[in-house]
Amino acid sequence: MVRRDGDITVVAGDREFRAAQLLVATGRAPRTADLGLEAVGVETGGRGEVVVGDDLSLSTTNPRVWAVGDVTGHPQFVHVAARHGALVVDNAFGRAARRVDYDALPRITFTIPTLASAGLTEAQAVQRGVRCESRVLGLEHVPRAIISRDTRGLVKLVPEHDSGWVVGVHLLADGAGDAILAGVYAIEGAMTVAQLASSWYPYLTIGQAIWLAAQSFTRDPGDAVVLRDVTSELRRQSCARDVPVAASESPSARRPPTVRVRLVSIRRQLGQKRVWCVTASACSVSRSPSR
Repeated sequence: MVRRDGDITVVAGDREFRAAQLLVATGRAPRTADLGLEAVGVETGGRGEVVVGDDLSLSTTNPRVWAVGDVTGHPQFVHVAARHGALVVDNAFGRAARRVDYDALPRITFTIPTLASAGLTEAQAVQRGVRCESRVLGLEHVPRAIISRDTRGLVKLVPEHDSGWVVGVHLLADGAGDAILAGVYAIEGAMTVAQLASSWYPYLTIGQAIWLAAQSFTRDPGDAVVLRDVTSELRRQSCARDVPVAASESPSARRPPTVRVRLVSIRRQLGQKRVWCVTASACSVSRSPSR
């Protein structure tokens, strides 16, 4: 239900959504009624779409007629129509018998933030009988989103349970439309989440979210936030005064006092068990020679 009382309010069940404007998108339908397709034996469907073969070669019921793009009733994207066109040229003139493959199809909705997907959703995978094990990672764990001060969004990976093959990648984030290409390549290359987690990633890009989501299958994604907090604490205390610290509070009396102060301060704020290996590594570069 929609009501207008100054702003527009959309009521969906027990939830209400308010906005200044409302866009009603009802979709698009092929306009084929006046093309005389019946006269040449080309079958159309209930919405006017040209019926193409189940083999996805884009041939019609007339062996000399092919269909491409939105008129087929297939996903209505420019990149789909472009792929159709190249495929049909090869099939019609070169008898290549090529088939269109939608397994890694990217879909992008240019909202704020952007919504981008490649491959299957978890619901689609289950519907196909694929046993999957998904992970969802919020952008509060992604360095790019943190420094941009916009952690709205998430990334979701959908791999097949037994093999680990990635069958779906979904990203809601600023810049998701550019980053989703990594998901397309992962699906087309039959990569597993383990391979994705061990691959290279560019730091401080939104694409790193996909890598972090793959890491979350075997590691705690909160470790990235802990590392960020440790780094910030070290920088904040970089000009701290030398303060003597009891030897029992530091594993090595050979470290300069400033480093020992940093270690104790960070352990108290973030917890010794999870942070110790990070702080020890971070501080080893500033260790003074033995005297």
